[in-house]
Amino acid sequence: MERKQLATVVRVVAGVMLLLALGSWEYSFYQMLRVVVCGASVFLAWHLFDIKQIGWAWVFVVTGILFNPIAPIHLARETWQVLDFVAAVIFFSSFAAETKKK
Repeated sequence: MERKQLATVVRVVAGVMLLLALGSWEYSFYQMLRVVVCGASVFLAWHLFDIKQIGWAWVFVVTGILFNPIAPIHLARETWQVLDFVAAVIFFSSFAAETKKK
């Protein structure tokens, strides 16, 4: 699988998981969500820096920091729901932005 295709799969998986996080799940799902979103953010930041989309790359650097599983940020559930939705929009919007640029 080439990197562009992998970036698309990563965006979709992370975006769908973030939307699913708006429901009620066991804590283990949210722990896994942090790992997936942080990993996806790091990969996409690297990919976007490489293709010279610096603005989007920095957005994913910040997203990766926010969702990092090593030093988690503890916020209220309602706050996380807003952040999960915003992050999902970011993942899907970045796909549209990269597609539009080509």
